Amino acid sequence: QRIVHVYETDPDNFPRLMELMQDIQEYGQPPADIVKELAPGLEFDEEGMPKMDAAAMGGMFPPGMPMPPFPGSAGDENCIIM
Repeated sequence: QRIVHVYETDPDNFPRLMELMQDIQEYGQPPADIVKELAPGLEFDEEGMPKMDAAAMGGMFPPGMPMPPFPGSAGDENCIIM
């Protein structure tokens, strides 16, 4: 409710929106039944992270191109941003 309120009343307040989103993330992943309702067909791996392949990303990556790793996953030690 707080995120929606800030978004509707002050949508350019990105620092506050990010702060509220980080607060929510501290509670972990949302319940699977809610996610299935919002994103039918989304699958999760054994760690509870969404399986994101080229098809799931809506064609953002060409077929056969490997997906970049999520932060905290294997391979992120080579990330130059982190």
